[in-house]
Amino acid sequence: PKIGSDIQIEDAFLDDYPSDVVRLVAISPSIETKHLSYKQLEKIANRYLVQFQQLHTLFSHISSRLYQFSLDSQKLGEKEHEETDEQHSTATNGHEGQTGFASAPTHTNLEGTRGTTTTGKTLPMDLLLITVTAQLLQEAQQAYQTENFHKIWTMLTKFCQDDLRFYSDAIESRPTTTLQAAQSILSEITTLLLQQFAPLTPFLAEHFYQRISVDGGTSDHSIFQRNWHSHLPLIEQNLQPSEAEKDEAKAEWEEVKRAYDAKS
Repeated sequence: PKIGSDIQIEDAFLDDYPSDVVRLVAISPSIETKHLSYKQLEKIANRYLVQFQQLHTLFSHISSRLYQFSLDSQKLGEKEHEETDEQHSTATNGHEGQTGFASAPTHTNLEGTRGTTTTGKTLPMDLLLITVTAQLLQEAQQAYQTENFHKIWTMLTKFCQDDLRFYSDAIESRPTTTLQAAQSILSEITTLLLQQFAPLTPFLAEHFYQRISVDGGTSDHSIFQRNWHSHLPLIEQNLQPSEAEKDEAKAEWEEVKRAYDAKS
């Protein structure tokens, strides 16, 4: 296939790596600027493979930790849907000339039926993560607009390994009063990150979207059908921070991580 210049890639190479990893090789800066030997190509692929496997492991751990939360959210969503149907049926039966059967509600906005709600008490750590995530989303969007895909991959993977992993571990010991809110935030932020990964690693993003997102668990639509601009209210409120707020939030977030590491 043509990647920048004409590059011949053997079928054996494609068979040795997941499709997502091959896609990552294609966005490597060195691919477009150098004539690579097979060994050099393998070296690049192996580096991406390690990063891909680390990301896969992290999302697997998060999906395991959110398993019960996802089940509870699905039940809540189903209950709300049933109550909506009952209300619709009652309203329909009250009109003359109707058959008495309630028609199934239709939804043109896939985000309009979500059962995700941030209940319980949020802590300063939660709000800091939301702020730094909002900043990352802005930077990723700018990189997408300039088609700097390698930069997007680097930013997202670094954030996942340094920040998302820390938060996922840190909330495990929380009491119920603050755990549910944290799990809701973790689910939503991880889903947003998966959405950013989706154009680069579609198979990874689709797989974990169904396991981590409440949307993915309660419906059969693809992550590519999710509203790109739909966020939890707490995240929406922090999408346009000032430069001073960005710097302050980053500094406070790093201090929280250092304090947690020292304590643990």
